Amino acid sequence: MPTQKRRRRDNRRKRERAKQRKKLLALTPDEEASISEVRRNQAEYEKGWVSSPRTRGEDRRNLQMADEEHRRAAPGGTRTGDLLDDLRMLSNRFPNQTIRVYDDGTGHSTYAQDLAEKAKEEGIKVEVVKSDIRPDMKGVDDTVAEELVKRYGRESFHMVLSTYGGIMYTRGNQRKALANIVEVMKPGGMASIVSSDSPRFTGGKRLHREMIKKVVKSRGDIMASEITWDRKPPKPKGPATRLVLRKLYD
Repeated sequence: MPTQKRRRRDNRRKRERAKQRKKLLALTPDEEASISEVRRNQAEYEKGWVSSPRTRGEDRRNLQMADEEHRRAAPGGTRTGDLLDDLRMLSNRFPNQTIRVYDDGTGHSTYAQDLAEKAKEEGIKVEVVKSDIRPDMKGVDDTVAEELVKRYGRESFHMVLSTYGGIMYTRGNQRKALANIVEVMKPGGMASIVSSDSPRFTGGKRLHREMIKKVVKSRGDIMASEITWDRKPPKPKGPATRLVLRKLYD
């Protein structure tokens, strides 16, 4: 039985974490202006790096291609499961529920929908919500990661996926993008985020290491693990990281 002193301490920590989370979710005027600037220049952005002939193939991932990236959850890439295994786990954890999957920065990829179709063959009901701020994206929400709580509300998704997606490219604030991802995860849910550690996106810092310090440690209900590996040609050179977050039950 917790002592009164311990209960006071735990309650104080919860209040402090709540304040930190609220601060991480609030965008500054400069951050909002940066996101608005991207939206105003969507057409120019569509013609840029992501859609160049050199990288267009990576913007059109199917499930097999995405699994190759997300499979690396243990040192040496020893994980043998795939995203469908993760979905089976969530289905068992949330019986009789439609598993809601959020795909951050989907681009022209089909892997999230492929995943839902494979799950359907096993009797698992899945709803996929895809997002991207580029123009001419049919069936895709115009939403950036920093706006997830505002758009969908807290604890809205069982699974969040990002494969070199919006959280990596954001012009706003990557820590706040991750904070939003954490908030929209249901207790018992998970997120799998793969991104580049290239200085182009991180300023030379370990992206996920920095975000974990600022976001995950501001909470008491998140388990995080990460693995970094070097991408091999013909893929862009440089290290990449997979971050897996699991949200514990209250």
